[in-house]
Formats: sequence, C-alpha cells, structure tokens
Amino acid sequence: MAIFYNPNRKKGLFYMPSGATGGDALRIEYSAARFCEDGTDPIAGITGDTGGTFSSTTGLVFISTSTGQVDLSASTAGTYVVTYTAPSSDTATTSISIDTIPVVSAGADVAICTGNNTVLTATGATTYSWSTGQTGASITVDPTTNTTYTVTGFNGACSATDSVDVTVYPLPSVSISGTLTYCIGSNTTLDAGTFVSYLWSTGETTQTISATAGSYTVTVTDSNGCSNTSAQVTVSELPLDSATVTYSASAYCQVPTGALVVDGYYPLYSTESAAQAESSDGTAHSHTLSGTTYYMPNDGVTIYHGTYSLTTPAPTITGETGTFSESTGNLSIDSSTGVITLNSSTVATYTVVYTTNGSCPNTVNNTVTINALDGATFAYSSNSLPQTGTASLTTTPTTSGGVYSAYPSGLSINSSTGEIDLANSTIQSYKIFYETSGAGCPNSSTFDLAVTAAGIANNYSMNFDGINDYVATGNTFNDLDGGTTMTLSVWINPITGSGSYMIAHNPRNTTAQQSQFMLWFYSGFLELSLSTRSQHVRANSSAINMDNWNHIACVVDLSSSTKGIIYINGVNETTAVGLTNFNAFEYATGVMRIGEEQTGYATPFLGNIDELAIWNTALTSTQIQSIYDATGTNLTKDLTTVSGSNLKYWNRMGD
Repeated sequence: MAIFYNPNRKKGLFYMPSGATGGDALRIEYSAARFCEDGTDPIAGITGDTGGTFSSTTGLVFISTSTGQVDLSASTAGTYVVTYTAPSSDTATTSISIDTIPVVSAGADVAICTGNNTVLTATGATTYSWSTGQTGASITVDPTTNTTYTVTGFNGACSATDSVDVTVYPLPSVSISGTLTYCIGSNTTLDAGTFVSYLWSTGETTQTISATAGSYTVTVTDSNGCSNTSAQVTVSELPLDSATVTYSASAYCQVPTGALVVDGYYPLYSTESAAQAESSDGTAHSHTLSGTTYYMPNDGVTIYHGTYSLTTPAPTITGETGTFSESTGNLSIDSSTGVITLNSSTVATYTVVYTTNGSCPNTVNNTVTINALDGATFAYSSNSLPQTGTASLTTTPTTSGGVYSAYPSGLSINSSTGEIDLANSTIQSYKIFYETSGAGCPNSSTFDLAVTAAGIANNYSMNFDGINDYVATGNTFNDLDGGTTMTLSVWINPITGSGSYMIAHNPRNTTAQQSQFMLWFYSGFLELSLSTRSQHVRANSSAINMDNWNHIACVVDLSSSTKGIIYINGVNETTAVGLTNFNAFEYATGVMRIGEEQTGYATPFLGNIDELAIWNTALTSTQIQSIYDATGTNLTKDLTTVSGSNLKYWNRMGD
C-alpha cells in the first residue's frame, strides 16, 4: 500500500491518500511546498524504501530521478505532483509549485509641489509590500522633502523590488511690488515678479497691472508647475497737494532798468538818492506835478514818475512748497520765490505756473500782465531855440492828455499842447516836463531846451565850410603876453560830425603844439590848450548842441585854485584841468586865426562862428551870464561895458 505525504499536514498527523498502497513507512517530501525558479534546486527526502525513481507530470524537470532533485530554472512554472516508486513498487507522492520571478515596477519618478500628495502604483507582481509599511499595488504619499519609495512584489516564493523618486518642489515665493498709493487722476502699477503665468484677483493674466483704489492678490505658477498666492495688498488714492498762490495784482507796470524811486519819480540809469537829487550847481531843484513836489535828479537824466505798487512783485503762497515757471522765457521770475523782476521782463501777458513739491504735485496758474509805461517822449526841433516866435512839438507823446511844465520859471509853455511862446520866454536853459494823465502806467519825460538870444543866429555870422577858409587878425596878437588871466567868449553853431574842429588858434611859435592859446574840439572834448597841449582846460563836448547856436566862455586865472573854467551856454561844464606848469602867457609870434585848419591835429571848423571876444582878465560867472543873456540889440553895443578896457579883441564876424 502506498503512503502519500501531505505537505499541508498538521504535526503528528499523516493522511493516506485515496488509492495509496504500502506500509506506513514510505514517504517523500521537499523542504518547501513552493519554490522560485531562480532558487536552489531542491532534493526530495525519502523515508522508507530507498533506491526508487522519481517522476512527475510534464513541465517538471529533474536533475536526478533517483534523488528527486528538481531543476527549477529548467522547469516550467506551475504546480506538480511528484511520484516516487520504490524498488518494491510501492509509491509515494507529494506536490510542489514553481513560481516565476515577478517583474516589479514602482512607476515613473514623480514631482509634486510642497503641500500636495501623489499616488504611487506598482505593477508586475501578485502582492506588494512598500517601504512605508503599506501593502497593495497603490498607495498615497505626501512627502515634504525629496523621498525615494521602495516596493517589493511577490509571486508566491518569488519576489522583486523597485523604487520610485518623489521630488518635492517648493512653492513659488510671490509678493506684489509697486507703490500702493497714487494721486487723484492717476493710478499705480502692481508687479507680481517673473513667473510662467499669472492670475490676478481682477482676472488679469499679465505680470503687471494698472491699479486704482482697492485690494489685490495674484496667483502665480512657476516653471515647475507649482502655484502660490500672494498676500493681499491694498491700494489707496491720495489727494493732490494743497496750495494757493496769489499776486497783489494781475497787471504791473514795467519800471525801467536801473530806475530809482525819488519821491515818486523813477530817474533812468541814476544811482542818486533823494538827498543827491540836485542839479550841478548844488541847488536842490524841485518840480511840482499834480500838487506834489518832486526832487529832480541831475540835469540830463530822464525822469519817470507815477505810483507803482511793486517793482518786484512777490506772490503770497499757502500750502505745499513748490517752484515757479513760465514757458516763454521772457518773464524774469525767481523759480523759488516767484518774485518777478519787472524791468528785465518783456511787456506781455504771461501764465505763471506754480508746481508743488509734495507727494502729489499740483499746479496753480496765475495770469500776470506787464504793461509798458505810458509813452511820454516828446521833442522840439532843437535843444537851442532863439528868443523869437513860437515852437511846437516835432515829436508828440504816444500817450496824450498829459501836462507840460518847465523848470525853472520863465518859459511860456502851454500846459496842454507843449507849445512855447519863445518871444515871451526868458533867455536861459530849461528842463521841460511832460506828465501823462495817470491812466495805465503813468510816466513822464523831459526835454532840455535853451532859449538863446535872438540876434546870434543871423545872416552876418561867418560860415565856415572847411575849404581853406579862416579869419586872421591883421597883426600879431600879443596882448596877453606875461599875463596870468584871460577870458575868451564866442558863439558857435557847429555842423554835426566827428573829428577835431579848430575854432581859434594863436600860435606862440612855429611849433604846432606850442600856442598862446588854442580853442578846439578834440576826442569828445571842447578843449582850451595853453602853451603846450599838456596844459589845458576841458569840457565834455556832449554839452554842445550840434547844429544849434552855443555860447562858449573860457576863463583862465592862474592865481585861483581852479585855474581854468569852461562855460557852455552859461553853465560851468569843466571836466578836466591840466594847468600844473603854466605860469603866464608868453609872447605870440603869429597872427590869431579863427576856423583855421591845424595840419595833423585839427580839421577846419564847419558851421558858423560869431562874436569872438578876448579879455586879458578873468570875467566872473555873473559877467559870463550877462554876455550869454544879451539880446541881439545889446550885442551890437561895445562889449567894453562888460569889462571896460580889458577887452583886447572883438571880431563881430561880419556883423
């Protein structure tokens, strides 16, 4: 009777399979019921009658049929019944299984973002065991760092392992940058940084957005596919800077450059103070306009007058600090203070812009107009007019309706028209004023006028045309020899021109520059030269009225402190004195010549000369004034009435 071994038997129990024969001592068994195809080839254990033969169903390969050693690698996987036939023909059986080696795959490596999980799935085996302790083909993991997971797959007695790497990417760090405030009328720009894609809370999908007041978040996605959402930011709207700028007036008058206020007047190009506002004779002259007395600056200075609130208006500023600007560049304005310099600005209407310096710059505009002073300029035909008839304006002011007046008294002038009754005016020099009415920018102007003796400019004066003409004394003029005083008086009407004009010359010898005296125009001066040209008295020739009659009086007194004086039209115009080494007049060897050309030094006189007189005494200023004030009738009288026998020469020049 065969005895069968049941590999699944319980300890101490044996089962007799159906059909088995043999005694109860014959049995076979292997070390295990299942083997892996790559395992150690098993040998059967025999209990009982040895020396028999092993056999099995097709697919199981024996290395030795006598030992029952199975060739696992050459056998086909499956479950087999192994039979052992003893020499006694008794048989014993057992079952073994051969399992294939599983091909286990844990799947492809995975990348996740921090905070996410993933499902790992293994394939290729019947059962699985993961390094996490979990079983089953699929598990869920949520690592916080890069992690490698291992899985072991089982096919019966066979197993195999595989691993999968899970890379954990950090979430992108995102924050919203940009100014979170903006000024009214504007906006601000918010920036999410550089990423692959964007989704703002507004629905916009760009890196930057234009934002107004409100709250904003943005979700970004990086190149790893990880997304993160920023913290919320709040954008606020700011009001514009508060500022007001006002000028005291919308229009100003353009006070001239260099103007100085002297009791309501603006002397042009004058640097005088009110205390210095006096004429050259030291007298504090004054002038009354509209019931107000004004001090006059020195003669020849143009006067502007009127009431002006500001010459450099400054604005009143409240609120935020800022800067001033004006687009044309013709307004002289201080960019910091807004002070306008009127006299260096062009007459026009300007838009002055004040721009604040605060966080929300604001602009304030002011319109400022600069008006020209009233046109007050006027003129007569000449600065010297004879005491006869009337004189009307040759140039009328562009602003009419003003008032004409004159200083000092003695000029008969129509206050409305400016017409002068010369015949009823006193012979002297005047400053004529014209004052505008006050509408607009009040202004005034002056004109210097000398009323001269009517008999000077007559048909009997000598006319010198420069063509080798002169008047010579009939003998040598030496009446000044050894003397220390002299007075020369002459009336001249020079033709406008330039260069040096010779009026009268009395040579001391044949040397051109050595003279008893020489009266001439030289380099902008009217000069009386004595002895040598280094000894001289000078007056500025600008005091001469060209193309008009002028009275010249030269006084020399070597014993006085002044030594020499030149009067032009009764006024002391001496500007230079150089008589340091001159002690007395020396004997003259030549005849005196009037209007003579001095070759190499002076050209002939051009114009009219009349009433040349020479005294060997120094006439007083009063005597000079009496000659200047004399009428035509008085000039026909013997000039000895002025200084008696001291008159040494008198040429009436054809009169």
